[in-house]
Amino acid sequence: DYNGTSSTSVIWDSGTRHNPNTTIKPPFVLLWQRNSWRGMDNTVFSACNGPVIEGGYIYFGEGDTYKQSQNPGYVWAWDSATGVTKTGFPLMTDKGIDAHLSVAGNYIAAVTAPVNDPETAGSVYVWDKTTLELMPGFPVSAEKDTAIEASPVIKDNRIYFLNGNIWGVSKPLEYYLYCYDITTGAELWKQPIIGGSAATPFIYKGRIVVTNYDGGYRVYCFDETDGSAVPGYPLQLTETGGNVSSPIVYNGRIYTGGGNMFWAIDIDTAEVAAPFPITAPGGSFYSTAAAGNGRVYFGRTGSSAQLWGIDAETGGNIPGFPVDLGGDGGYSVIGPVTLANGVVYCGTENNKLFAVDADNGTILWEHQFLAGGPWTSYIYMNISVAEDKLVAASAKGNGVFVFVEPSPTVTSTSTPTATITPSPSLTATSTGTVTRSPSFTPTRTATTTFTTTGTITATPTATISGTATPTPSATPGMFYLRLEGSFPNPFNDETSIVYELGRDADVQLRVYTVSGELVKV
Repeated sequence: DYNGTSSTSVIWDSGTRHNPNTTIKPPFVLLWQRNSWRGMDNTVFSACNGPVIEGGYIYFGEGDTYKQSQNPGYVWAWDSATGVTKTGFPLMTDKGIDAHLSVAGNYIAAVTAPVNDPETAGSVYVWDKTTLELMPGFPVSAEKDTAIEASPVIKDNRIYFLNGNIWGVSKPLEYYLYCYDITTGAELWKQPIIGGSAATPFIYKGRIVVTNYDGGYRVYCFDETDGSAVPGYPLQLTETGGNVSSPIVYNGRIYTGGGNMFWAIDIDTAEVAAPFPITAPGGSFYSTAAAGNGRVYFGRTGSSAQLWGIDAETGGNIPGFPVDLGGDGGYSVIGPVTLANGVVYCGTENNKLFAVDADNGTILWEHQFLAGGPWTSYIYMNISVAEDKLVAASAKGNGVFVFVEPSPTVTSTSTPTATITPSPSLTATSTGTVTRSPSFTPTRTATTTFTTTGTITATPTATISGTATPTPSATPGMFYLRLEGSFPNPFNDETSIVYELGRDADVQLRVYTVSGELVKV
């Protein structure tokens, strides 16, 4: 959804974005990636999409709904270990996909959001996961001029979803929580939602909790079966505004943020629990929270990117939290937070992924994604951790990136060093020689000449050499790649780039400007 719900089947541990079953922990190495497959000048998805890990496959919905909303969308499924596309994929939708897919039971569901196209509406597609045929009656559409900007939820042969405003459409619109029969495509019921929603419904013990986007922040709670309102709801929390994040329910409490306040609400009584709401002066809570082990974690925007961790009952800070992740308001945490095996994961708007110790706030690992496309707007980085994989979707990175723990038997290292001699022109020549241990037979010498008009103001002549001595992996063919930052950076006469490979492979080096513009490959 816009700020995430979960990874596996849209329901981990009742949907609280907590996966207690995985054993992996940082540090991680990149196993494989799929990015920029439409070229560097085209984004392959909006800021809101995320990966779903299920049954050994990674599912992902393609579609640039903000700039090219009329282009088709595609549902991809890749083998989580190899990145090979699953037979029968991709599936296609008429417009771009704008949220996490929902993969549950024998169904795959995707939603579209034709932004800036006021003569159409968002649609929901549902396929049989075995035959890959559309289910009878699908796709179904929301009200005219509205989009579906959050993930659907599948349960007991029913699908639930919300619609919201297409950006740029200012006239009064109708917004609902919808319930459809998956087997027939028949509408079972719908309930009005003031101001629309960019959230994913949350199902808890026969009740469905949703929040709205505008018109005063409200929490709604409906009976799952017939859609009737639960007494005490909707609960209005503010007179104006709303939020794009999704609510979660944990131990009988609804947790949700909006503006500079974060609430805990007793789901049975519809009362705000003391001492909530928590406030963040000078900041806002826009990320979907994760909860587990008696704690709740969520991100904050404002003067700096922060990750908060509180006691679920008292609202008190966990020792070491909030964690300052650096930057200014442009580096906010606005995407969803994920909790798995004692580690909290989140992304910041400067396109960096963080792994933080859930007990003490120590930053255990971080990864900076390079720009892989033209996306410059919101960065709702979506992270899933399941089945011994960490999978991150980065809109600015323009793709899906799969990480694993490094193999303990791989000790491969390579440290090239570049010596640069300035000259008046803007032409650089790079000659590299890589010599491997006897366990690798190839020996390569490569020469690359390139011209740049980027930020380089002198003519470097670089000689790069290095050696790699890998120990064969216990898993034949196992591949991983680790790229460290260059040092010093920015460089003057010399810089070193360190990278690590798990086995023999071709290496491609891309040079970017500080603004993310590709200079040369």
